[in-house]
Amino acid sequence: MPATSKSSLTRLLLITIGAWGTDKLNDPQFMFTLFPLWWGISPTFAPLSDEEKLGVDKSTHQFIETVRAIGSESAVSEEWTSLDGNFAKLILCDQISRNCFRGTEEAFAYGSTALLSCRTILADPEWRNLSCAAHAFLSSAYQHSEDANDHVQNQEVISNAIEKFGAKNGMVLELKKHCDDHKSVIDRFGRYPHRNEVLGRESTEEEKAYLSDIESLFNWEKSQVKKSI
Repeated sequence: MPATSKSSLTRLLLITIGAWGTDKLNDPQFMFTLFPLWWGISPTFAPLSDEEKLGVDKSTHQFIETVRAIGSESAVSEEWTSLDGNFAKLILCDQISRNCFRGTEEAFAYGSTALLSCRTILADPEWRNLSCAAHAFLSSAYQHSEDANDHVQNQEVISNAIEKFGAKNGMVLELKKHCDDHKSVIDRFGRYPHRNEVLGRESTEEEKAYLSDIESLFNWEKSQVKKSI
């Protein structure tokens, strides 16, 4: 199946990571240039315009069928069980899915597959020697979970990043902030209220009040507003 071919895996890593397997993935300045695709913000941490977001999202649409195939665990060939393959699955199901299906329920449909790949990678102690970018993707899968235990587990990823790359490393600082911000919402609500509408969940009064204060929401909460039909 073309969607899960090795060439698709390699192309995904090259497009989404740019320098997969090189020391550039320990360089904060290089990683900042990839933030528009990774986190929907500019290299200077400013929010992207709607037009810029649309352009980034469209660039990922070539992977829509790959996301669906990997997310449904169908037609996955052996190379997808390798370290690179598991990272590719994690990126597809945790990050690219949000670009491909922004504002729809499907944006969140493949999180369990991303977490499975994350845990597979972390089961090998060698994960501690992986790049700073790899730490960011592992942490992201935990951040997107609505299970509080995953956010506790994420602390180990962040702690190792601090130990390996330094607490003042720009990427580590940004990663820790994202981790803390996501955990604060889960600790308060036990779920992400900004997903309620798109997932057909009823918001509590406290959640409604929280969501109504638009200016106080994190940028990542604003990024998955339900699409109008």
